[in-house]
Amino acid sequence: MNNDISEYEKIVADALGRSSFAKESLAIIGDLCPQGKIFLVGSMVYRPIIEHLYSIPMKQDSDIDFLVEMYPEKPEKSNMLLGWDVGFTHLENYKFTRGEQRIDCMPLDGNLHNDDMKEFSLLSPHQKILSYLKQVPLSIQSIAYDLETKKLYGDVSIHSIHFKKIYVNCEESATSYRAMYDMTLAEYIDKKYGDLGFEYML
Repeated sequence: MNNDISEYEKIVADALGRSSFAKESLAIIGDLCPQGKIFLVGSMVYRPIIEHLYSIPMKQDSDIDFLVEMYPEKPEKSNMLLGWDVGFTHLENYKFTRGEQRIDCMPLDGNLHNDDMKEFSLLSPHQKILSYLKQVPLSIQSIAYDLETKKLYGDVSIHSIHFKKIYVNCEESATSYRAMYDMTLAEYIDKKYGDLGFEYML
């Protein structure tokens, strides 16, 4: 697995380097969050790995998600966001949109597993990202890339990708997603990941 992780870290780094949208997004988030850890999460992490393994083309890279240790204040004042609309997601996290392009910026401390919330101030960034990986609804989503160290976290997601199976990672979060999107979990997975051809283990 360690050899795989090293290879996948390079694949993710290469994908970011090839994408003008990713490079612009990294510059924006770096400007908004000059201190603290920044993790890339979501499809821009696992999609390049899937593309490499199975030759399934990535969807257009127009959506990127960041988890940040130091959440920005008043990002609308940043010159880096000229031409972008500053708004909020349904979870009240910042989102920056420009046409079909979207950048989501989420606070690390607000995205921990419930078991860790009471003592989150005692946790290191390393412990916090592991907590985040425990609380995402689906196995494939349990992955993160540290933009400073270029380190990949996500044994659950890698396992899910290797066996081409998507399963529940956190039942509590999965239940919330069903209510939030007013659809069954199978319908949600089919909408988000149907193009992968993975098996759903629900």
